[in-house]
Amino acid sequence: MSGSLVALLTVLAASTQHAVVGVEASPDRDVAPLVTEDDGSWWNLRGKVISPPDESSSTVGVGCRGRRRLAVGTAAFKSSVVSDLPNFSHAGYRGDALALPPPANNQGTNVVDVTHHRAIPDDDGDDSSNVIAAVAAAKALSSGQGSGAVVYFPPGLYRIEQDLTFDLTGNTGIVFKGTVNSEGKPQSTLFFPAKSKNGTPWVQYRGKTFITIKGNGFTGASGGPVDVVDGGARMNEFSLTVSGQPAWATAGELVQIIRKIDGVARQDGALDYLGRVTSSQWTKFINSGRGPREFHLIDSIETASGGNTKLTFREPFKTNINPEGSVSWTVEPWKGIAQGVGIEDLVFKGNFQRDSASNCRFHSSSSQAGSMDAQGTWVNGKYDADLWCDGGPPKGKRCDGEFRHHCNYIHDTGYPALSMFRVADSYVRNCIFEDVTNAISLSSAFATTVLDVKVTASTPLGEIEPQMHTSVRVENGNDVFFGRVSMDVSSDHGLGMAGVASGIVFWKCSWPSVTGPEFHSKGLASQNLYDDCSGGMSSVNKGGSMS
Repeated sequence: MSGSLVALLTVLAASTQHAVVGVEASPDRDVAPLVTEDDGSWWNLRGKVISPPDESSSTVGVGCRGRRRLAVGTAAFKSSVVSDLPNFSHAGYRGDALALPPPANNQGTNVVDVTHHRAIPDDDGDDSSNVIAAVAAAKALSSGQGSGAVVYFPPGLYRIEQDLTFDLTGNTGIVFKGTVNSEGKPQSTLFFPAKSKNGTPWVQYRGKTFITIKGNGFTGASGGPVDVVDGGARMNEFSLTVSGQPAWATAGELVQIIRKIDGVARQDGALDYLGRVTSSQWTKFINSGRGPREFHLIDSIETASGGNTKLTFREPFKTNINPEGSVSWTVEPWKGIAQGVGIEDLVFKGNFQRDSASNCRFHSSSSQAGSMDAQGTWVNGKYDADLWCDGGPPKGKRCDGEFRHHCNYIHDTGYPALSMFRVADSYVRNCIFEDVTNAISLSSAFATTVLDVKVTASTPLGEIEPQMHTSVRVENGNDVFFGRVSMDVSSDHGLGMAGVASGIVFWKCSWPSVTGPEFHSKGLASQNLYDDCSGGMSSVNKGGSMS
């Protein structure tokens, strides 16, 4: 991964001594160490602020450029601690082992042109069924050749009036490709003129996504989970040992490593970051939050002592895998995954206008007479959906067209553009998202890159209240890289992560000052990096796990 990283550690030192920081790097890479000191009364260990003894504290910064492999430790005083830096160099497409592939060719035997399936750009007809037919042809082509296929959109605007879901399980290497002009700007637009389908318009944030790419998640009969043994492994290591010799353990197999966790263990797992969790506001985290989980690809296997199996993975571990006592870790196959999916050179255009009254009048034919009293209660249990937000803050607000969080399903998911679910080794590159309520949502994603993406509006309002719900985020995934993602519209939930997310990198991304990064975790999101990013840190939409 290119770019720069400044990692700050705070370590304890006696007043007459200095911390020693060791930096190890590949000999062909440029690494420039930088050490600074500053007296203080607090020090920090892996995100947890601790009051030190009488000694002074020293802040150590390590600046480096290029591909990084760092080993950082402290010594020279009796109270020193060792704090490891997570290894972020493997975030992204195929674990950053390979650069993104060159832009797909729009000609050749593996290219399916949507216009050859009667999609007509720049007319008033719905092209949904034509795109469905083109993707089906690409899947058949990919399965027959075993080398992937390209779904090609020539220049123009294609109307998509249905919510399209494409199950690409077993179809490795399908690319959805548009065209660009001489300046590299996408010239192929997927336009979603109608609101996303939702069977119950009174329910918030449940609209479908216009384009969904997914794996089916089928686990089959390939074998169940096996326990991690022999002490597990530490963060940044690549290998661990599992019990027995599972039949599914082969090179190239995708797996998930899961910590079996209950409420007490979940608290213990958060100690490094939060201290003992006692606040009643954290009930979701304590009672139902998911424990640590990581997706990995097996690089090699070998027989271990006692008839067990040593697995070595392509990416390093994001956390310490330490089975002991009542806490256990398991490894199991991760099946039904869409791999090698590419989306490039496309504009995803919705029809959400922040100040449009149509954001409220969305089911007038079925609205019921009624009104709301001053306390926000519907009189006689009825309400006029043309006039009021349906619920959730700001329940009781008059729906005047401006974006309101959880006002109704139009505001939350009326125009969601792209969802990628159960994907690995995939990418989104050089795309624009305009007039949408939700731009990109990655869920259960692994080793995937989002690069050179712009989130905008036909009338961007910039540094004012949000004009969309969510921008670009990953939920429950690891080793995902977001690079040069820019927003010139504000959103209620900014660039960030949700659920169990680790090893996520945001590099050279930007967002408006009234938007903040998204930390919306019903679980334990940890070991993630914002590198050389700019934007606001909103106090009202930073996420969290409150009940």
